[in-house]
Amino acid sequence: MTRSVDRLGAPPVASSDSAPEYFERTVSGYGGERAPGGGLWHRHFLGRRREIALDWLDLPAGAVVVDVGAGPGPLTGALRDRGCRVVAVDRSRAMLARAREGGARAIVGDACAVPLRDATCNAAVALGLASYVEDLPGLLRELGRLVRPGGRVVVSVAVRSAPDWWMRRALRAPARAAGVRGLLTSGLELQTWRRTEWRAAVTAAGLELVEERGHDFTLFPLSRLLPGPSVSASRAVETLDLRALDRAASEVVLHLRVPGPVERVPPVRRRPRVLRLIARLNVGGPAWNAVLLTRGLAARFDTVLATGQVGPGEVEATATIAAAGVVPERVRGLGRAPSLVDDVRAFFGVLALTRRVRPDVVHTHTAKAGALGRVAAWLCGVPRVVHTFHGHVFHGYFGSAMSRVVVAVERALARRTDRVLAVSAEIARDVSDRYRVAPSDRVRVTRIGLPLARLSDARQHRAAVRAELGVCEDTPVAVMLGRLVPVKEPEVALDAWEIVRRALPSAALVVVGGGPLLESVTARRADGVHLLGWRDDIERWLGAADVALLTSRNEGTPVALIEAGAAGLPSVATRVGGVPSVVLDGETGMLVERGDAAALAAALVRLFEDGDLRLRMGTAARRHVTSGWSEERLLADVSSLYRTLLVAPPR
Repeated sequence: MTRSVDRLGAPPVASSDSAPEYFERTVSGYGGERAPGGGLWHRHFLGRRREIALDWLDLPAGAVVVDVGAGPGPLTGALRDRGCRVVAVDRSRAMLARAREGGARAIVGDACAVPLRDATCNAAVALGLASYVEDLPGLLRELGRLVRPGGRVVVSVAVRSAPDWWMRRALRAPARAAGVRGLLTSGLELQTWRRTEWRAAVTAAGLELVEERGHDFTLFPLSRLLPGPSVSASRAVETLDLRALDRAASEVVLHLRVPGPVERVPPVRRRPRVLRLIARLNVGGPAWNAVLLTRGLAARFDTVLATGQVGPGEVEATATIAAAGVVPERVRGLGRAPSLVDDVRAFFGVLALTRRVRPDVVHTHTAKAGALGRVAAWLCGVPRVVHTFHGHVFHGYFGSAMSRVVVAVERALARRTDRVLAVSAEIARDVSDRYRVAPSDRVRVTRIGLPLARLSDARQHRAAVRAELGVCEDTPVAVMLGRLVPVKEPEVALDAWEIVRRALPSAALVVVGGGPLLESVTARRADGVHLLGWRDDIERWLGAADVALLTSRNEGTPVALIEAGAAGLPSVATRVGGVPSVVLDGETGMLVERGDAAALAAALVRLFEDGDLRLRMGTAARRHVTSGWSEERLLADVSSLYRTLLVAPPR
């Protein structure tokens, strides 16, 4: 590589001949530590650089963007989501293959001699490339040549005055001597620039400087040895947004403009974008609802489903996700359990995702995702915000003081929410009337939808499954589906079952599910109880049963009872939350007060002993749930809601 003597006056020179070879060898790293789930510092550095660029690339759908030195195409996906057309240019074919996977048109070419005609693009981007090109004015001049008058050029440059670069230069020789492998010791001469130099380069290239923004205030090697504290400190400095601190940033991103009047980009119609956020996709109704909406509305809305991780003792709905063909984005730190560190990390992750996706609608599910997602939507100026209450934590989860705090927070969030959906009329009344979280004119009952057709012939499994259980054809069998967690009160079910066994000694209870209370339930060693853990083939166990049982102290929409009804089973359940909407007392099952084991046992025994009543209620249950909780009805309801909100004037 020939080093330019005069950076501002030299003719354009090609980027380092060794750079493409280096990145050909390290491309796999961009699927590892540099990927969204990789090393913390890499995610921080590359992610923040991309966020800044996307803030400035506020382009209409149909705009053409050339990404020079595209690498693995970190911008491609985000720009494609906005409806832009992306041309990726790089000398590394392996890197271009990654960009092509993201939807870019890939071209092999040199940064200072891009094989495109003049003024063919609306914007040009070169992130990180200036570190490998000696002639910065030549690079900027070439980028400006590609862009139409009034268009934008976004370039990042390494800052020579940054303490981070001082440390890198000082430690290069010791690192080589110690045999450390990486970019620092690769032999590549990385270019750093003074502020006067890059500003002079902008002028020499005939471009206008609109804005410059520094980022990454970490210090090498602490950024690798202690990435957590280093990144947290850097983010704190970045939030100050003080231009005077840019000299200490390891990199500055430049927002440049090609002189001349802005050329109008012909509008291209695009589908509305929806960002759907749920804390975790554990087995249950909320997860299925989120996955179904993502898959079912794909033809009408571009949807990104974002989620966190399931907690200890929970099982992710892997089969449901795979069957739907949905690939969710993972937000680090997002989950059910409260944790200050994880919640802060999750919030910044949601905020970054919202900025990248730029949705027309943010639709949140579950309490924590609803809080983080709605605040992020407000900060990012998202036009429409929807939240679904699949249940609520206003009572039954916390003490009285904490419950009051939760209600107060939800009231504040509801002021920034265009529509509040409740999965049952009971929850809607709690939200609007009992706890006054949101006014009734913004609360709408939207029942969940489920794929119920597969359960219509569940009865065919009866003989085979009963043989597996070792019970006879005429043995009374109840089934209980769901998580074994405190709110489900499985110990009440076991108390009731002990009473049932006194009247019907051969009766069997099949428990399908797991959770933190599985160990204590197992320790009870209740007679006639079969603990199966988590199963994907619930239709088999429903087909083998006579009655479904639910003993929750709070419930949104009882998915287990909807599925039981679709299989033709009557239910015995507690009268809580949304249960009365699913189980019509005396028609499709029997309801009792929560915690009343004796009443539960009496209802079970009555249904076990009266076959005609059981058949009549089971038939009515199937008719009731298939008409009210189908997936087709849910998709139609939510699609109509989105369309209505998007054309309505702002609140």
